Amino acid sequence: MFKPGDWREPAAADFDVRLKRLTGELRGVDQERVDLSKELRRIAAMRVPMQHQSRMQRLGKLAFASHAHLPGFRPMRVLAVGNKTLDFLAADLAAAGPARGLVLQMTTTGFDAATALAMDDQWAGPEGPFDAVLVMLDASAFAERVTLLDNAAEDARMSRAAAHLTRIVDGISKRIDVPVIVATLARDPASALSSSDGGMAGSATRLVSQLNAFIHAQGQARQWLVWDFGLLAERIGTFAFCDPVRMHLAKAPYALEYGPQVADSLAAKLAALAGRCGRALVLDLDNTIWGGVVADDGPEGLRLGQGSAEGEAFTAFQRLTLDWRDRGIVLTVCSKNVEAIAREPFKSHAEMLLREQHVAVFIANFDDKASNIRRIAQSLDLGLESLVFVDDNPAERERVRAELPFVHVPEMPEDVSYFPASLLDAGYFEYLPLTAEDLGRSDAYTGRARAAATLESIGNYDEYLQSLDMRISVKPFDPTGKARIAQLISKSNQFNLTTRRYSEVDVERLSADSNFICMQVRMKDRFADHGMISVVVIDKTEAHAWSIDTWLMSCRVLRRGVEQFLMNQVMQLAGEGGADVVKGLYVPTARNGLVADFFEQMTFETVADETAVGGGRHFEKSVSSYTPFQCFFQTDGA
Repeated sequence: MFKPGDWREPAAADFDVRLKRLTGELRGVDQERVDLSKELRRIAAMRVPMQHQSRMQRLGKLAFASHAHLPGFRPMRVLAVGNKTLDFLAADLAAAGPARGLVLQMTTTGFDAATALAMDDQWAGPEGPFDAVLVMLDASAFAERVTLLDNAAEDARMSRAAAHLTRIVDGISKRIDVPVIVATLARDPASALSSSDGGMAGSATRLVSQLNAFIHAQGQARQWLVWDFGLLAERIGTFAFCDPVRMHLAKAPYALEYGPQVADSLAAKLAALAGRCGRALVLDLDNTIWGGVVADDGPEGLRLGQGSAEGEAFTAFQRLTLDWRDRGIVLTVCSKNVEAIAREPFKSHAEMLLREQHVAVFIANFDDKASNIRRIAQSLDLGLESLVFVDDNPAERERVRAELPFVHVPEMPEDVSYFPASLLDAGYFEYLPLTAEDLGRSDAYTGRARAAATLESIGNYDEYLQSLDMRISVKPFDPTGKARIAQLISKSNQFNLTTRRYSEVDVERLSADSNFICMQVRMKDRFADHGMISVVVIDKTEAHAWSIDTWLMSCRVLRRGVEQFLMNQVMQLAGEGGADVVKGLYVPTARNGLVADFFEQMTFETVADETAVGGGRHFEKSVSSYTPFQCFFQTDGA
């Protein structure tokens, strides 16, 4: 039987000793130590015994305080507001973050302070800065009795409730300019007097359903982000999840024994916001996506599809992987097998839902799986923290966890019927509202892997670039691209010269300002359409000295010459616009060292170095002295 949290690996026999040692090392850390990061990630991914939960909370707080010495972890500060007590959530969230590559600190405003924070200008509010704000209200914030069966009265009540929630979110957004995450409402089972209440106008049950639908609609319209707290309550079971004793005594919005699951669910949403969610699923084959061993049983002997409960369970799991692929998750295979034999079911088995074209990287050999997973990451140009490895074999899981602790390795149930529940509970593939380009991401990564194979076969890099038949499109910002532009600006960290963050409102403002040139860049090659891969904003307020305000790129198109092509474009526009010089700024962060020498590569000269005072390094290039780079692109207006 699967229970929430069972996806975590069991706690090691020496868990207590390791936890004590790691806590002591964090208290005394005074230099960067990669092994410390690995141990934190490994322990945080374990199934923590309840008696150690308070110690894990302290460990999480220490990790946040020591985050400068923890490479591989992203610090985030979250402000939580609501109409219930959220201090319990803050403590559990500190413990939950490290399993997802985050070190988290939550500040709460105290009981029932959401309206005050949004609307009371006289209240100073909590001290920031923050990376996100959580708005978590329950049905009592919108409680209003209306006459049952009165549809007009119900509509009016819903309008008032939606307006009240919108005022709170908008007020907080204006006051604290960071993403706002709105929690859906959990249904109190005691409020439903009958199973008919869900269809009865004016009932409390209907109000919760209507508000949740409104929250989701606003999320899809990108007005705010949505954390589906209500869905979490349903998965756990509302009678167990809603604790009336703790609610009355401590104003707790849920039963406190489920605090770790609640915090982990929220941490998954924060990981998506921080770009730390899973991007690729690495699948074993035998007894993972089908029953049996293909080398022994042959394709015809595999247990898969209709006719048996086990076969149907494997089909259901394959269907889930395809649903993830539809949402941009990359599917790969890592199997100890002869490749030709391993591929045969994908080609010939009538009940296989997964086919070869669905798999971006297919590795079947008898090498160590940790080494093969490294190869997969390199082929896709993804960090190991972006990979989720699913294997029914406990020995293989343990090997990968020990060797590659930043790879997500869920504990798999013995019964394949619980595979979907386990992985959904893990929340590795939580995502923000999808864009059309997100839906094509899996195909783009497949194309990248094939391009890497082409490079290996050709050898000469210039010939390789020419062979790709690359087409590039550079267009001004427009309403169609607005959401993806803002998404790139908010999530890109490695190839990002200044890491300035602009919301969709800012994107609209910049595109309407004649003092700025705003470029959205798309690229395709003979293997894949990579979609929007770069955003460049040029400030030409100073007529004779233009400045590069923002320059970021997706790392999946590195070493293709995109940056050289775009710099050619910038310099050409500057010359045509009467500018004598183009200025550049590099502001170093913990994650953008990849572009530390970008301007030197573009032949710019350093004019000032204010890094010590947080001002970054300033560069200039004379337009007349610029020599265009050789590139291998065709321009594409589409």
